[in-house]
Amino acid sequence: MTNVLHRPSSIGLRSASFGQSTAPPESLTILRLVPSDSEKTAPHGWLQLYRTRDQMKLTVEHLIRELSAHGVSLPTGDVRIGSFGDSEEQSASLIALIVAGTKRGTCSLLWSWHYESAVIPKVGDIEIVLDWHERPVLVRRTINLEIVPFDRITASFAASEGEGDLSLQYWQAEHWRFFTEECRRIGRVADQSMPLVCESFEVLHVLAPAD
Repeated sequence: MTNVLHRPSSIGLRSASFGQSTAPPESLTILRLVPSDSEKTAPHGWLQLYRTRDQMKLTVEHLIRELSAHGVSLPTGDVRIGSFGDSEEQSASLIALIVAGTKRGTCSLLWSWHYESAVIPKVGDIEIVLDWHERPVLVRRTINLEIVPFDRITASFAASEGEGDLSLQYWQAEHWRFFTEECRRIGRVADQSMPLVCESFEVLHVLAPAD
């Protein structure tokens, strides 16, 4: 079963976490994986791709085949492609935080999902994360998701994003700056009650991209 969704801009996420162009993202494809016999018995542990639906479909399928060929099996669920950061430096930094276990949270602006007519993530979604050079570096799965107003973000969630000094104050300053720009892009005005899609995730696989 194949579903199509859009990935709006987000900080830290990715996904929400796209960022090699200022143009709005095209559709991303989500694939429903059917568990194989081996998956039934074996344990399982922000890139903006501006491409057409057909191109993205091929990319997702290709990545799934490539991972499988290297012994990486994905559990049953909806699979998407995503990335983190809006520059090569930030992408590398955020991925390093995830690999180190420091970053286990990310958020995006709910208004952006509405603006892009997109389906928001849900618990159980799987994401193949690419680095700035579009190489797969890890696989993550959403384990919790809440819609939270900007001014109701907790210190614990801010720390889970793993950035800066991990303080709520740092989180508020950086995300207010980012979401102010994002609101300008979609024709909204940032305010303290703007709704955020807050994800907590687990890492299923850390991959070693080929040079």
